[in-house]
Formats: sequence, C-alpha cells, structure tokens
Amino acid sequence: IISLLMIGKFSNAQSFYPDVTNYEIHLHNVNHTTKNITATTKVKFTVITNNTSQIDLSLEQFTIDSLLQNGQPLTYTYNDTLIRINLSTPMNIGDTSTIQISYHGIAHTEASGWGGFHVDANYAFNMGVGFETDPHNYGRSWYPCVETFTDKATYDFFITTNLGKQAFCNGLLNGIIANSNGTFTYNWIMNDPIPTYLASVAIGPYTTWQRNYQGLPIEIACTIADSAAVSASMIHLNDVLGYFINAYGNYAFDKVGYCLVPFNAGAMEHATSIHIGKVYFNGLLTYETLWAHELAHMWWGDKVTCETAADMWLNEGFASFNE
Repeated sequence: IISLLMIGKFSNAQSFYPDVTNYEIHLHNVNHTTKNITATTKVKFTVITNNTSQIDLSLEQFTIDSLLQNGQPLTYTYNDTLIRINLSTPMNIGDTSTIQISYHGIAHTEASGWGGFHVDANYAFNMGVGFETDPHNYGRSWYPCVETFTDKATYDFFITTNLGKQAFCNGLLNGIIANSNGTFTYNWIMNDPIPTYLASVAIGPYTTWQRNYQGLPIEIACTIADSAAVSASMIHLNDVLGYFINAYGNYAFDKVGYCLVPFNAGAMEHATSIHIGKVYFNGLLTYETLWAHELAHMWWGDKVTCETAADMWLNEGFASFNE
C-alpha cells in the first residue's frame, strides 16, 4: 500500500544530485542521555552534467556546523531536508570532488517510530527505511547523502564509542583506534556499493558470535547473555544460506551479519549487517522466517535494488517468497 501511494511522488527531476562514489562517515559522539549526535561526513562524488555549479544532498533536521570543499567553506541553503550546495567552481561530466559536512543534532526518527536513528541508555542504531516518509529510503536520518535507490556507493565508517560499547557497520572491521580520552573508534569498510538506505551503524554492549559457511564469515553482534539463544535460534542458518546460494548465485558481500537491537517491530536488511530485534532470538525457532526473510534481501534488494519507491514490492515480494 505504501508503495502504491508513492507512485508519481518519488522524483528527483528538480534535484541536482551527483553520482556519489564513497561516503566516509565519522560519528564522533552519541549522547545516550540527550540523544544528540555529532558527526562529519565526507562525500566523494562525480558530476553527471556539464557546467554543474550546484549539487544537492539530503539530510534530515540537523544543524550544519561547517560545509567545505578542498578545505574552503561553501555557501548553501538548507530546508531541514535538502542541502543545496554552491560549488567553488563549475564542474563538468566526469569531474570528481569531495564535500565535507560537519553537523549535530537530536537523533531523528520518523513519525511512525520505525525508521531513523534510535538511541536509548545502552544502544544507538539506525533503521534505514521510514514508512511515513517520502521517499521512504532513510539514510538521511543520520548522514548527508544522495537519497535515491539507484545511486550506490562504497562506505568508510569511523564510529567512536565509550568503554563497554562496540560499534558494528556494513562490511568488515578494519581496525579499532584507542583514543587518548578513553574512547574507541571502530573503522569499518564496505567495499561493495550499496544505496543509502542500506548503510548502517549499531552501538551497544556487544560481543561477537562468529561462524562461517564454506569460508564466508558470519558475524552476529549480541550480548553475552543473548549468545546461547542466538545459537539455538539460528541452527538452520547454514541450510538457508545454502538454499539461497544454490537458487540465486553466490553471496554478493564480504560477510553475513546481524546486529541484535532493542526493537520490537521487525528487522531491517542493511547489507551485511541486518538489524533485528533482540526479542526474536528466544532460543526457539519461532521467528526463523524473519531472519531468513532479511537474509534473502541480500540478493533481492541489496544486490539487486528496486529503481523507485513504487518498485519496492519486488524487494519485499522476493524476500517474502523466500521465507
């Protein structure tokens, strides 16, 4: 129903979106009391028309502290959803550059309470789709981006946490930096291009449940207390992976990943790092169709992505069939 309502509404004809090739997201601080986040994102892009003097990026309700190109401040307008940036000099097709945006504000969730950036006393995590937003891809709830389904980019994440909390993102962990103030910065690298709504971060009191399937790493972020229930609830994970690979071809990404989060309304298929409610891992097989549904999205939605919001039924239809 959501997709049908949005037919004809999702259009970027009036926008000046570039082709983004990489996002480098530095999440400097998450305040678990006030729910404020402070971040800097570097957006590496290529322009797709000659004489481009402006580009647009989407960002939902933050305060912009600085906006730079080659270390120099740029002028821009911002209506709490779209940033229109005036480039220092016009660019032509194939030209590349990087915009750096520093920003802060209260973490934003959409009206339904489902999508956006969720913060409580122990966890912080995003859900990349907003069911009451237009368009409903929702990377913009925590970083500036080209919010379309067709623009895919690689990602470098630098997520800073306090002692006792770990950060998990798409891709593979490249290293952990111990900072002089007692915090830790987790560097994750996502080498496979994905659309903005599939980028993810989860911060919490995590340990790592690790397995592998024929050399493919499997990594589940959960608490020590939840690890036994995870093992029991996912006894068929290798079987399901085998079925999907046999039917649809090789797994497309560097790892199979899940993050357990305090969320009681389902799960979200962020590529290699599915966010799924802790409640669904009870040591039984009650909800195995849910985690299997999200895993199916790695082929249907994440590897092959719908072109418009009106096509989202394809992502969900294939994943529901695969349950």
